[in-house]
Amino acid sequence: MEPERWRLLEDLFHAALSHAEGERSTFLAHACAGDETLRGEVEALLDQTKSVGLFDVPALVVAAHAVSEARTPMLTGRRIGIYEVQAPIGAGGMGVVYRALDTRLNPDLQT
Repeated sequence: MEPERWRLLEDLFHAALSHAEGERSTFLAHACAGDETLRGEVEALLDQTKSVGLFDVPALVVAAHAVSEARTPMLTGRRIGIYEVQAPIGAGGMGVVYRALDTRLNPDLQT
């Protein structure tokens, strides 16, 4: 793509972002003056702003999550006292919550 086209695309993208989402289609119809390819390219860029990706999350949050995962042992399938750990059901900043079975309630699971 030519540098002028890139510049135009970028300018239209930023201008469209300054409009309310419901007004962008009308703005682009006028600003692109019948160039449907240009309009499609701008709309594709605008669609990308709606999705949340890795770069939308602060790096510190991503790093903390990676570190906590690396240090969290998986307990699924292990027995802790009378409890048989079945599956993780949630995780957060303070740890992991598991679903477990009290083996006293079902003697067939005792080993």
